[in-house]
Amino acid sequence: MAAYVISEVSDVLDTRLMEEYRSLAQAAIQQYDGRYLVRGGAFETVEGDSPLRRIVIVELPTMERAREWYRSPEYAKALAVSQKALKRRLIFVDGVPDEIRAGPGPSGQVYRVDQRRSASSTRLSRTTNR
Repeated sequence: MAAYVISEVSDVLDTRLMEEYRSLAQAAIQQYDGRYLVRGGAFETVEGDSPLRRIVIVELPTMERAREWYRSPEYAKALAVSQKALKRRLIFVDGVPDEIRAGPGPSGQVYRVDQRRSASSTRLSRTTNR
């Protein structure tokens, strides 16, 4: 089951260091089979208080892999830079099991998640409603 790393950035302390962090983090994320789903795009708060400036969501294959990435020597330098570059809250969360993710698509077709996942994508296959 996929796991997600959610970074809620409340303040950028140093723009130059922030760019360095982004570069280092991206390389480490790729080494641990991760991929960005959201990376600082526009967002809208529709409920609650939101002192956030930026949201980043990374998908990794499993929670174990997310922990390995965070504790890795590849990410250690990025982590050290992040502490001078930004203020954030970092959250790890399990995704939903594949059998729950499968279901009707926007046009009413039913999809199933292909269990043969690659490091960069999950394939969906159309199935027949019966």
